[in-house]
Amino acid sequence: MEVGVKEAAEILDVSEKTIYRWIAAERLPFFKVGSQYRFSRSMLNKWLAANSCSSVGAVEPEVCHKARFNLTDAVRNGGIYYRIEGSDIDSVLEQMVNQAPLPESVNRQALTSILIDRERLSSTGIGDGVAIPHSRSPVIFELPNPILTVNFLENPIEYNAIDNKPVELAFLLLSSSSRAHLQLLSRLSYALRTSNFMASMKSVPSRETIMAELAIIDDILK
Repeated sequence: MEVGVKEAAEILDVSEKTIYRWIAAERLPFFKVGSQYRFSRSMLNKWLAANSCSSVGAVEPEVCHKARFNLTDAVRNGGIYYRIEGSDIDSVLEQMVNQAPLPESVNRQALTSILIDRERLSSTGIGDGVAIPHSRSPVIFELPNPILTVNFLENPIEYNAIDNKPVELAFLLLSSSSRAHLQLLSRLSYALRTSNFMASMKSVPSRETIMAELAIIDDILK
């Protein structure tokens, strides 16, 4: 469904003047019909999720841009782990949570249960041997910074993935912020659709190589 500037402003909860500024800065997906700016409602919703300004209000685009979270920092906060043991989803998730650098106040057993329940509701196995375990919304525990851990499994496990292939690589995403949760999920999804990044991850590269690959993705999406 197509909408105009007024409707776009209502969807994003900003002024029409802000919409025009975002258009001029080419930060918003739009097209023109004659002299009028038009927007796809679905694209606006995707843009809102990707930029994580779900309550934009009068926030300037520069502020929204600075608030972005990147994969490099999230993985630096979480860590990269090899030879993760486990024979099923539950045991692998438990190990990933137990090794994650979380505040002492976080109940790891409760967090593991949340992630297990999420998998039983709908698998986060996205195919091609990869899973992105995360809660359906930001976790209820207070985390000072979003965490993304990279986990190479010792043995592939059945994960009810969409392509029915066993999982051998899992990215655990933890955040108590809706903004960080949506942004990092969007960025990681983009990275996993990039052939160079996927080829590198399949080779089980060093931590230094992974961080360099993530920096390239962040640079593309900045």
